[in-house]
Amino acid sequence: MEELRGRYGDYFEGGMGAEAIARLIDRLDLDEEELKLRENIEPTDGRRPLSAQRKQKAIKRLKIVSGSTVATRPVGGSTTRGP
Repeated sequence: MEELRGRYGDYFEGGMGAEAIARLIDRLDLDEEELKLRENIEPTDGRRPLSAQRKQKAIKRLKIVSGSTVATRPVGGSTTRGP
């Protein structure tokens, strides 16, 4: 780990176990990630849509980020969460 810390300095943070994973999860903003994924799947700003393969990958990520409720609502729909 010291070699990586020396090589990458400020860009490296090492850790082991559940505590390290919990720190990583705490840094994620899942609501922001959900919005980014939805915009990439169905762009509203005139950008070209994703290819079918990339769109499917983004949809899989969206299901993980937003939970199981994504399967019951349209991709371009509201970002409010269900029960």
